[in-house]
Amino acid sequence: MDEIPKIKTGIASFDEFAGGGLPEDAIYLITGGPGTGKTIFACMYVYFGALEFNEQSMLITTVDSRDHIIRYMRTFGWDFEKLEQTGMLILKDLSKSPVAEDFGSSILFNRLMEAIVEVEELGIKRIVLDSSTSVLSLYKEPIKARRDMIQLINLLRRTTNATAIITNEVISSIYQIEEYLVDGVIKFSLVPKADEFIRMLQISKLRGSAHPMRMIPYKIGARGIELSRQTL
Repeated sequence: MDEIPKIKTGIASFDEFAGGGLPEDAIYLITGGPGTGKTIFACMYVYFGALEFNEQSMLITTVDSRDHIIRYMRTFGWDFEKLEQTGMLILKDLSKSPVAEDFGSSILFNRLMEAIVEVEELGIKRIVLDSSTSVLSLYKEPIKARRDMIQLINLLRRTTNATAIITNEVISSIYQIEEYLVDGVIKFSLVPKADEFIRMLQISKLRGSAHPMRMIPYKIGARGIELSRQTL
């Protein structure tokens, strides 16, 4: 069986754990509770994709403002604003989109669809949506949330050649439809041990690639996400 080409995330320890990176031209869900590092992982993916691998990238943020992302990522030594000025990284700030509905869907959802069309037009190779939770939480009816999420993922898959990451907060099983629609699922969690919590990562799904099923500890340090190399 031919192996699907892989794209490096820019997180060396994760790429080593995943067998060389993520299969390209696919959609991945990063899921976990608050404080587990989902946004940091996603930001590293687009930042190093643009900086080190010369792949034009887009970060769509629906929660944090563009200025907040720039300020927060600067604490790790990553200059998102400078990279944005080169045109290799596009920060799409939808955090202030109205919550009202427009033709049966939220205005935020419709602006997301417009951003994906832009991905196609520009030929962007990496895209992050942070997060789907803020979009789905606007819906009162789960069936409408399911309909629009299917539509969004289908548009990503059908019209772009990008490798996409979507982040998701673990809140309710009602909104876990994404796990069935995407090509891969990476779960972040806080596991209690004695009198502290340990951050653990697990790849629970990775279509087209053999991958370890065990949980592996990771830390959020001065260089961002780093998996424990002792357990790789």
